[in-house]
Amino acid sequence: MRVLTLFFLTCVAASANAGSPMCGVAPVGVFKAGFEVGEVAPAPYNPSPTLPGDSTPQALTVIYPSDGITVGTSSIEVHGTFAGPSNTGISVNGVAALQSGTKFLGRSVVLEPGSNQVLVRVTGASGAMQSFERTVTYNPALAPDIELKAAHPGDYSPFSLRFFVALRAGIPNPTIERIRIDFDGDSVFDTDTTDPTVRLTYLYQLPGTYLATAEVTLAGQAPVTVTRRVLAEDLDVTRASMCKEFERFRSLLAGQQYTAALQVFNADARPNYQAFIEGLGSNGAIVANGLGSIVEGTIAQDAAELILARPIPGDPGRFRSYPLQFSRDSDGVWRISAL
Repeated sequence: MRVLTLFFLTCVAASANAGSPMCGVAPVGVFKAGFEVGEVAPAPYNPSPTLPGDSTPQALTVIYPSDGITVGTSSIEVHGTFAGPSNTGISVNGVAALQSGTKFLGRSVVLEPGSNQVLVRVTGASGAMQSFERTVTYNPALAPDIELKAAHPGDYSPFSLRFFVALRAGIPNPTIERIRIDFDGDSVFDTDTTDPTVRLTYLYQLPGTYLATAEVTLAGQAPVTVTRRVLAEDLDVTRASMCKEFERFRSLLAGQQYTAALQVFNADARPNYQAFIEGLGSNGAIVANGLGSIVEGTIAQDAAELILARPIPGDPGRFRSYPLQFSRDSDGVWRISAL
């Protein structure tokens, strides 16, 4: 797992009058770390991505796997579609899935020989959820001769992803004569090589879901087609979702809805803040108004450390700052982990 995906930096003093830079003002600089640094250009910045409305009905469709399916691979790619308000999460067997628009892709689900249960769940920030369970049978005797594998299922775009052609042990004439790959599903082969040692890497520039298709020819055999799904997440949507969740937290404090405000924290953090928040009494609005604005931060695939800043009274141009941490919980919902 790459620890730090993207870094945003803005000048606190210069941006204070413009509101929160992560919530509407373009960063001064964007840097990518952790995966092929220097090879990937920054994505275009969208200060106001479209988020689903608060009244969007929750829905979940599991496209793959179908219930009762039998497979010969030791892992599967669970994918489908969903709907719900912003910051709706998807999980597969208790692990947060990647999301882009209304589509999701689970991180690889490892199967045991025999019957396996796969639980897919959609969860809203308010706690509402739906779930579907699928039974998948893994039969090693049905193992395919060739598989297309990838280093990981996806990341925030843009990112480079390395692919691998894996051959089943014991197949006859395992020499690879040719590899042709369409990495982005546009029906055009991006790589066509007779060198089986070539580095198979592709740069996914834009958010979305992609189906990489490889045509692999072994010595003396007809070409075999194998596929692998990839999902590129939208960093601006994640940023905007966190901003909206933080503003929802402030609104709940101001309205003295303290039980609901505590639910914005993840379960591990709630005990640390429960006594303080429930003891605010009529002071919720005062605390909410004094929280400041998000001015900079780092966003990784499952965690974010942001900085809040507020002006120092009577000292123009100077600010106090303190951290605000979010984590993408196992249900896929972004929640505050420290404040």
